[in-house]
Parts: sequence; C-alpha cells; structure tokens
Amino acid sequence: RLLAERSEAMDRGHAERLFPLIGACMAEAGLTPGAFDLIDVCTGPGNFTGARIGVAAARGLALSASAISVGVDRFEALAEGHDGDVAVVLAGRGGAVHLARFRDGDLIDEAQTVQAEDADVSGAALIGDGAGLGAGPGATILSDNADAPLAAIAAIAARKAAAGAPRPAPRYLKPVNAALPREAPPPIIG
Repeated sequence: RLLAERSEAMDRGHAERLFPLIGACMAEAGLTPGAFDLIDVCTGPGNFTGARIGVAAARGLALSASAISVGVDRFEALAEGHDGDVAVVLAGRGGAVHLARFRDGDLIDEAQTVQAEDADVSGAALIGDGAGLGAGPGATILSDNADAPLAAIAAIAARKAAAGAPRPAPRYLKPVNAALPREAPPPIIG
C-alpha cells in the first residue's frame, strides 16, 4: 500500500529536490531510513541526469539503511500485469521512439530506438524487420510517457530482489552524447 507520494516535473534541479521530497514522504509515512529492507528505483529510460541521480540516490540510501536496492525500467513497469504480446512505446527526444516487446510479462528482445517516421506501432510490422521498428502482429500497444506506475515498480522490484538481482544502473537506450575533453597540446618551450 502506498503510504506517501510526491512528484514534481522538472528539467533541472533533480539533485537539489530529490532528498527533500524523500524526506517529506518519510515524515508523512512516519518512517526512518532504517525501516527499509528494499529500496527500488525506476532506472529509465528518460532524462539522462534524472536517471543517474535517482539510481545513485537509491543505492546510497540502501547502503545507509543496510537494505537492498533494485532497479526497474519503465518498459517493465508499464508491461506489468498485461498478458500476451505487449509492445511498450515511449517517445524520446528529438523525434525518437523507443519500443520494447513483451510476451506474458517477459521481455522478448532488447528495446530499440528509431525516428518516429520509421516506427510502425499499428502492429503490422515486426520489430527489427529491416525496414524500421514495429510492435508485431496482434500486440497490445501501451504508450505512456508519464511516470511508471509505483505499484508495478514495487511488485517487480520485490520479485527481482528475491531472485538476487544486481544493483540498479541507469537504463540508457542510446550512447551518451557528451564529448570527452581534448588534451591540451604540450607547451612550447624555447
């Protein structure tokens, strides 16, 4: 059961707001950090910085509380509770579309990303068919760009913890586009 919840949409300031939000939820629920056995976190895909901060916070809280931390991605959370073939479609930045297919709750193959004009979410095409990206015939299409459902994340995290899941890591679907600093040329002496 949900004891407390806070949510704020933000493009910046994740690190500054996260712990005050966690503190407010814990105060409302009457809990201390030592009360937790399992701390779960949605690992993305989503905002690059937000995913990293969320995962780092969950891992840090788990260490301080001697708890287990487990990550659940948005695809898994949105597919939770749906039987048969399911395609979870998420809008990405710059016109990208991310799609992952599940059968009876199990991921069929890795999530893929294409530009929106190359995606067929009508169910007519198969994922990875060479022409683009599709949901697959007869699949239930789930498209939700809101936060992943908290109850689904908690249920999946409990199953993963029981199975000995590794520590959480951010879920990225494309390589980081940050450039490494270039080395400065050696000084000229003379």
